[in-house]
Amino acid sequence: MSCVKSAAVSWPTTLEATQLPSHPEAKRRTILIRYWENHAQHLPSAEQAKYALAMWSDHFSEAAVSELTPQRQKSFVEALRAKGLRPSYISRVLSVGRAAIRFAWKQGELLTVPFIIDVHRD
Repeated sequence: MSCVKSAAVSWPTTLEATQLPSHPEAKRRTILIRYWENHAQHLPSAEQAKYALAMWSDHFSEAAVSELTPQRQKSFVEALRAKGLRPSYISRVLSVGRAAIRFAWKQGELLTVPFIIDVHRD
């Protein structure tokens, strides 16, 4: 669990730029921050969401949402497995990212959303 807590340290809690990202190349990091600020921080599971969002942010850096290909997502899953995380926890991390992307789509920040994979849980 220490690798999870260390990832959350770098997670920003405020958004510096408030304008909407451009649709075709919306930055994934901006979408994750908006999801945190406008929704996830108010959930009973806010702390877990914060850790998951930090893992997405750390792995994908400044990638655009359109760059979240299945191959890149599989690489993310492998990186999480390499940290010793259980499949059920990895699935939870993926679901938080999936929720953030769908939230942005519902808010009109994205025209389309990529399919986000899941893993078989134990």
